[in-house]
Amino acid sequence: MKRVYLVGRSGIHGNKELPVESEIIIGRDAAVCQLVYPSSERNISSVHCKVSNINGTVQITDMGSTNGTFLDTGVRLAPHAGQVLQSGQGFYLADRNNAFAIRVQDDAVGAQPGGFAGPGPQPYPQSGPVGPQPYPQPGPVGPQPYPPKPGPYRPQPQGGGKGMSIASLVLGICAIVLWPLFGVLTAIPCGIVGLILGALALSRKMDGRGMAIGGVVCSIVACAFSAIAIVSCMCLAAALAPAIRF
Repeated sequence: MKRVYLVGRSGIHGNKELPVESEIIIGRDAAVCQLVYPSSERNISSVHCKVSNINGTVQITDMGSTNGTFLDTGVRLAPHAGQVLQSGQGFYLADRNNAFAIRVQDDAVGAQPGGFAGPGPQPYPQSGPVGPQPYPQPGPVGPQPYPPKPGPYRPQPQGGGKGMSIASLVLGICAIVLWPLFGVLTAIPCGIVGLILGALALSRKMDGRGMAIGGVVCSIVACAFSAIAIVSCMCLAAALAPAIRF
């Protein structure tokens, strides 16, 4: 049986070694993640990546993070696409200040008390026909216990970072600009789409919250002005209809 460990190389989790029984989720959301970064680490997403142990095979998966998960070679992982890692290989989150490595240990090498694998005990050298010598007592080996995992993993929606928030803001501004230039028939569709994208970005708690709010406000203003213009034209047409008829 193979045991898998996640080893911290740098950052606030440097020199930590965690056993990976099934999976370890890394990010800033303490309700979901087993390895948690503080909220001040803005380069790390709420649910950044996941390390899985599948019968001794290690897989790293980016969970749609904003700033990315990278292999040691600098290759950025595609979101939600698992990448198999061998023992000794590493990865980092956003930058090399948040680096980790994988260590795989085979129990067949010899088991020590406590269930961790390690080299078997060796006898003392003998210097003549003497009786059996005692084996040395093994000291503590393997990683120290890590705090128990929180509750079961509850996936949270992860979108494309700030893309939806930026699109909402751009469409909201375009709706305001297009209203006086090209009329309400162009401004209203832009405003409605910008409003929908902004609402989705806010409901999914994506990055770029300020831009999403700005897009929603601009879209509402553009739609409101367009509606006022339509109602005013209808009222004006109703008032002028008798005069035109006569």
